[in-house]
Amino acid sequence: MTYANLMVNLELGADNHNLIHVAGQLAERFNANVIGIVGCSPMQMPYGDGYINGDLMKDELDRAQAEMLELETEFRTSLQSIAGSLSWRSSAICPSIADYVVGEACIADLLIAKAADHVESESTRHMNNGDVLMQLGRPMMLIPASCRELHLQTMMIAWKDTMESRRAIYDALPMLKKATKVILMEIAALDEQDNIKLQHAVVIEWLARHQIKASSLTIVATDEEAEKLREIATEMNVDLLVAGAYGHSRIREWVAGGMTREILQSQTYCSMLSH
Repeated sequence: MTYANLMVNLELGADNHNLIHVAGQLAERFNANVIGIVGCSPMQMPYGDGYINGDLMKDELDRAQAEMLELETEFRTSLQSIAGSLSWRSSAICPSIADYVVGEACIADLLIAKAADHVESESTRHMNNGDVLMQLGRPMMLIPASCRELHLQTMMIAWKDTMESRRAIYDALPMLKKATKVILMEIAALDEQDNIKLQHAVVIEWLARHQIKASSLTIVATDEEAEKLREIATEMNVDLLVAGAYGHSRIREWVAGGMTREILQSQTYCSMLSH
C-alpha cells in the first residue's frame, strides 16, 4: 500500500507556492504522480437582485481561465524535477468547487489542501474542506499556510475506537511508516483509562505488524478537549496528526464536532483526516 497518485487542490487568488512545494516533497517520498486541481464557480447573483451584464460575466470567466493557465504553469514548473508524472484538472464553471474536487479525486490516493484558519464557507474561488472530507472517500491531508518544509518525524494518532478512527489509521499506514516516532493518543474520562490502555495495546500490536513502532498516551478528559489537543500537539512537537473526522451533513451544510474543527483549522501541525 502506498500513495501512487497525489492530488493537490490549489486556489485562484491565493499564494499556492508553499502548498505546491509540500506536494512535491510528498511525491519524492512516495515516488508518486501529482495531479494539480483548481476550481472556480461562476459569479453568483442572489435571486431578485437584478440583472448581471453578460459582458461582465464573460470578463470574469476569461480572467479566471487566464489565472488557471498561470497557476498550471507555476505547478508544472515547480514540480518538473519529480520522478512521477504531472497532470492537471481545472474548471471555471463548476457550480460547487467541493463537488468538482470530490468527483475528480476518484483517481487520487491522497488529497492535499491548504488548512483554513477560520470557519469555512465555500465561495466562488474557495472550497470548504469539511464538505470535501465528508464526501471524499479518500484521506485528506491539510497543510498550514506557513508550512514550507514537510517534516514527518513525529506523528500522533488522535484515537477513539470508532469507524472513523479505524479508517484514518489504516489510510495513514504509508505515512506512519515514514515517522521516527508515533504516538497513539486518546483523551478519555478518568474511569475509562485502564480499559483504554488495554485497547491501545491491541492497536499498537496491529501497528507493529505493519513495521510501525508506536507508544501509548492517555489523557484525562476535560471540558476543553480541542484546546487540550492543541496543547499536546505543541508539547510533543507533532509534525502530523492522524484522525478520524466526525460530523454530519444537513443538505449542503457540514457541521463538525469541536475536535474535528480544531484539526481542520490548525496552523500548528499538518493533519491527515479520513471520514
